[in-house]
Amino acid sequence: AFVLGSTREMSQDRLDPDDGDRDGAFPDYADESDKAKQFLQGYVALGGSVPKYAEPLQEVADRKRKQLLVELDDVLAWEARAPEDFDSFAARIERNTPRYIEVFSEA
Repeated sequence: AFVLGSTREMSQDRLDPDDGDRDGAFPDYADESDKAKQFLQGYVALGGSVPKYAEPLQEVADRKRKQLLVELDDVLAWEARAPEDFDSFAARIERNTPRYIEVFSEA
């Protein structure tokens, strides 16, 4: 199971609830799952040298761990340096957390 969380309070200047979905369209969840997979496999914390979630993901696969906490702050950091198609990914996660827990579980 995935748990999405933040270590600090999210502020309006960091997440604009209107970002990305101005036309009211639903995101393509297959596409969102690909983004989640790219994030989980590629996110390296500042000062780190290996993907932060690689070991915890392996522990989940090996059934040594039942949950994986994905920090929304990490998603924001990834979004800031990722390609443009990641714009508003964190905002969409915050707006629809239950669905994105499924998205990350499928990634």
